[in-house]
Amino acid sequence: MAQNNYHKAMIALWIAFAGLLVSYPWHGTFWGGLVSNGCSAAMIGGLADWFAVTALFRRPLGIPPGRIIRTDIIARNRVRIYDALAGMVQDELLSPEVLKEKLHNYNFAQVLLRYLQVDGGEIELRHLLDQLMHDALTKLDSEAAGELLDNLVRQTVGEHDFAPLMIKVLDYSLANGYEQKIVDYSLDELLSLAKSPTVNSALFQLIRQALQEYEKGRERRKFVNNYVIDLSPLPMAELAQAKLVSTLTEVRLDQHHPLRKMLAVKVQQWVETLRESKEWQQKVNVWVAGAIRQEVNFAPLIRRLLADKESRAGGETYVAMVKALNERMEQGVVEFKQNKQSQQGLDKLIKSQLSKWIDTQQQAVGNLVRHSLEALDNAALIAFIEERAGNDLQIIRINGTIVGGLAGIAIYLATFWLT
Repeated sequence: MAQNNYHKAMIALWIAFAGLLVSYPWHGTFWGGLVSNGCSAAMIGGLADWFAVTALFRRPLGIPPGRIIRTDIIARNRVRIYDALAGMVQDELLSPEVLKEKLHNYNFAQVLLRYLQVDGGEIELRHLLDQLMHDALTKLDSEAAGELLDNLVRQTVGEHDFAPLMIKVLDYSLANGYEQKIVDYSLDELLSLAKSPTVNSALFQLIRQALQEYEKGRERRKFVNNYVIDLSPLPMAELAQAKLVSTLTEVRLDQHHPLRKMLAVKVQQWVETLRESKEWQQKVNVWVAGAIRQEVNFAPLIRRLLADKESRAGGETYVAMVKALNERMEQGVVEFKQNKQSQQGLDKLIKSQLSKWIDTQQQAVGNLVRHSLEALDNAALIAFIEERAGNDLQIIRINGTIVGGLAGIAIYLATFWLT
């Protein structure tokens, strides 16, 4: 505790005491009585306030606390003090309204950008990513990690929107003259499908139903079909399948076939329809998610990646992965800096989450203050308060001495004039 005001209070009290000693022999005269009464009243006021201030922290003159004279006040009321301080911090200084107002005036996106670009955060983030990659490749169990990530991909694949990515890939392919590659891929898939037993079965069912419709109620047609020209469904289905495969193969090999040009136009039309139709985009998302779940097994790929000795820390694959990750991070920072909408979205998200935390965890603020104060014993609590408020409390003693002296002079003058 600073001693400036303490010394001033003691000096004021000693001045009053010295003035009383000097003036008392002439207290019967006007001026002697005036000084004597003023100094005695100043001593009384100063001593009373000394006792009051000291009683806050300890027992002045060793007087124990009682019903009339209260001493050692802070130590005896520590629980009430803790509750009052905790309540003041929780409900006034750091109330939900005050904290939310502070949040409203804060731009978290700008803070993040300043940290990344000015305060060295980008370098620290690069080191963190490097360390995470190192730990992932050297410490993870490749078998367990492969199964875990494979399950995670299968569980979350339905939440992703693949249509925009597919539109970008198709736009890029068409813009760079890859439409024939797309047609070749489509024809290869159609050929594979055309050769499958599924198509044969579908053609068989279609032809059988057509024949049944054609022969329905007409015995002459049934006789001709069965015994004259032998139009049975199975050979007709095989013939139709062979013709389909032959036609698709011819289109696949002939780069100038009219059907190829028609397919290329259809691909462009399909991309435009996909770009504009939400229904088509939803169908694409469902199809891609289903294909990934049914056809793609990520577990072996992830296991090989983690188990590959060349991809361990220090290998060429590892260096390439870290480089690609750092480049993507730098690109993301640049894009984030240029995208005001993303900045506003991040700022809004952080503020929203912090506001929810404030609403649900505000009580924790008071509990934290109370818990910190409860760690102090009586001596530490008294020292804590004296260090911060003791010097100001000494002003009470100075004021008591001055006001007491003025009151003594005023009373002396009043009684002197009355008598």
